[in-house]
Amino acid sequence: MLNLTILDNGDLEVSAIDPSEVQDMIDGGYQDDESIMCELFESESCNGSYTPFEGRDGDPFIGLFGGPCIAPEMDIDDYGNRSIPQPYFWYLNEYCFKITSKELAKGRSVIYTLFRLR
Repeated sequence: MLNLTILDNGDLEVSAIDPSEVQDMIDGGYQDDESIMCELFESESCNGSYTPFEGRDGDPFIGLFGGPCIAPEMDIDDYGNRSIPQPYFWYLNEYCFKITSKELAKGRSVIYTLFRLR
């Protein structure tokens, strides 16, 4: 359902394979953008790669940032502790913490920035 491409600068470009599917989700009563994105990422995250997560959930990887993030790989141990063995990607747009499934529905790409410690 998604094209996921690592760009030359290390960022992640996300686009819909079929934007009309995303528009159908928006029109079909999905409650929020987070639900849509979870559905779009289901095949990747169920196989242990490209898992979306939110910093607002008290995530230990990013603290108090409330925007959407994507882990290229995420492990969960028997106690529910998550670990990300690779750098992850984060997204911040003009609406700050709102992921833009509407952009994907319009056939546009969304760029997630590779998190880098400075």
